[in-house]
Amino acid sequence: MWGELLSTIGGITAFGGTYYGLYKLGFHMSRKEQIYKMNDRIKDIEELIEYQQKIEQESIEILKEHKQELLEHIEKLNNHKVEKLNNYTIFNNENKKDK
Repeated sequence: MWGELLSTIGGITAFGGTYYGLYKLGFHMSRKEQIYKMNDRIKDIEELIEYQQKIEQESIEILKEHKQELLEHIEKLNNHKVEKLNNYTIFNNENKKDK
């Protein structure tokens, strides 16, 4: 902001060495401000990348936990099915022996 102002004043009144110095100083300050802004943007981008990686890692962990819960539930269902099947066959065999 100040760099642009000084650069403009120096550019408009560039009749002497002092005004040219103001122009040059303003241009230099303006360039520095732009560099600082760009560095801030780079830091923000790096923070966003880290945050996104953290979220992705947490999502992967949640999905793995959910997968494990589903596998355990499937195993319970399979075991329950086998028990029912065994009880049914035993019950049927006892009925056949009684007749």
